[in-house]
Amino acid sequence: MCFVSDRHWLLLTTSKITWQSNDVINQLLLSSIESVDIDEDALLREGALYKKNNQEIKVTSYSGTSFTIDTGDSGGDLIALISSIDWAAKKIRILG
Repeated sequence: MCFVSDRHWLLLTTSKITWQSNDVINQLLLSSIESVDIDEDALLREGALYKKNNQEIKVTSYSGTSFTIDTGDSGGDLIALISSIDWAAKKIRILG
């Protein structure tokens, strides 16, 4: 779980990710996640500092919908979160 405040958080469970930003709560089934990564265009524009300071992940579903989620984490913690969501999504798809 990433917790910034009571109105800004992200939770990864065995079946979905749920996040709140301001007053909006969103959720996405892991089985519907096609990819999760950082914004590669911003990385190319801003370079290594972006990777160090960035706190946002980009989650894309198979339907083509993309979500940018501010996690409140950066650096290694953000990369670990991306890896965890990606691994869980792939595992769900394999196991059905």
